[in-house]
Amino acid sequence: MTPMQPKLSFVTVNLNNSSGLIRTIRSINKQTFHNWEHIVQDGGSTDLFWDVTAQFIDKRRYIKSQKDGGIYEAMNLAINSVQGSLVWFINSGDELFDERTLSHVMESHQKFHWRCAYGSLAMLDDNLEISRVIATQPVNPQKVLQGLESFPHPSTIYEVNTLRKIGKFRPEFGPAADQELMIRLGKHFEPYFIERVLARFEIGGSSKGHSQRSYENLFHRIRKAHLTMSSFNLLVNRIFMELRIVKALVRNIFKD
Repeated sequence: MTPMQPKLSFVTVNLNNSSGLIRTIRSINKQTFHNWEHIVQDGGSTDLFWDVTAQFIDKRRYIKSQKDGGIYEAMNLAINSVQGSLVWFINSGDELFDERTLSHVMESHQKFHWRCAYGSLAMLDDNLEISRVIATQPVNPQKVLQGLESFPHPSTIYEVNTLRKIGKFRPEFGPAADQELMIRLGKHFEPYFIERVLARFEIGGSSKGHSQRSYENLFHRIRKAHLTMSSFNLLVNRIFMELRIVKALVRNIFKD
């Protein structure tokens, strides 16, 4: 008797992005690995959301629409109801890289038994063309804590039980909540790097409009929350970050 394949749960958070949602759903529907479910967690859209979801009726797809406190609160709500052993947050406008992507991920999990894994991420420009690829090699967790690198959230997959035990996203860290979660997970194990582009990411979304200074402030709070540095090192790191901001401002002035 063939053993039952593990199930993966896709979670798509959406708010008034019907065109992006169509691309995301289509990229999931064409996967060659079929044992998945798809939870669309909508924040109360007022566009063509219901018309779009009506076009893609599938017994594996569940539509939920309710007001929430933002993208990470919506993700936490979805975690409560996923049925798969793995969960992948692929939000509206983002796409799986190709039709074999999920098969590669499931094969990797079966072989290496990781609890969290990530792969490279293709960044899309305004014309939805690939402008660059990030995370082409393993991410350095210490540099993430310093705000110098980041894990590619749209191409990151988690074991559901791990999230439920260690904790979900912390919305108080704003657009850096995904990085804070990876730092927290990293205290228990090293996330596994899959040497493959796993997703396409439409630049913008929930992180659009946040300044470099706001990110630096968030990462300073994350460092304090995890108590990984002495008070002196925190101060030195903060000064270093401020200098980076000044350098970026000067560069922009002379560029103009």
